[in-house]
Amino acid sequence: MKITLAIVLICVLVYIAMIHSQSNFIDAYGFSYNNMIHKPWTIVTSIFVHADINHLVSNMLVLIFFGVAVEKELNPFEFLLVFFGGAFVGEVFSFFFYPNSVGVGASAAIFSIIGAAIILTPFDMSIYPYIIPIPLGILGILYAVYNIIAMFYGGNPSIAYAAHFGGLLFGLYYGFKKKGSKESVLTILYLTALILILYAIYIYLGK
Repeated sequence: MKITLAIVLICVLVYIAMIHSQSNFIDAYGFSYNNMIHKPWTIVTSIFVHADINHLVSNMLVLIFFGVAVEKELNPFEFLLVFFGGAFVGEVFSFFFYPNSVGVGASAAIFSIIGAAIILTPFDMSIYPYIIPIPLGILGILYAVYNIIAMFYGGNPSIAYAAHFGGLLFGLYYGFKKKGSKESVLTILYLTALILILYAIYIYLGK
């Protein structure tokens, strides 16, 4: 929990610094090919910069629910490895899909935490964004499916869906490695079956 809250605090402080800055904060600290060559530290700084308050708040709420749950299952080094590993893989994916864009935000890192949560803490609960409690495993799969659809069939052009996908893959990989392939596959199958059952009930009740 401490690491998750520390990351949230850093992101909030960076956002406060950005809105009081007289310079172009995103261009200065965001991730792009040009920045990586001339300012390699932006590989890290870009993770903690967010474009606006909606971007910041939505990311931090997701991070709190998924991060606190995953942090209970991993030691500090492992948690940071999942967080930063997912962010860096997301940035690599960005090269291929958005070579001329400047990217900011912790979304890829958070999707890595989501991927790990699907495997490691599937039945911990979140009340964001649906108000009612929903298992993290189900919510994580819904996030993943939505992101993949948006990535290939058109979504918000300002959102780096490919970076999210890269982070998600890293988190899933780490979850598989930590829990074992057989148990991880069974977890995903159970969650998928549960989603289909709930959807069928929803359709039936809606008739």
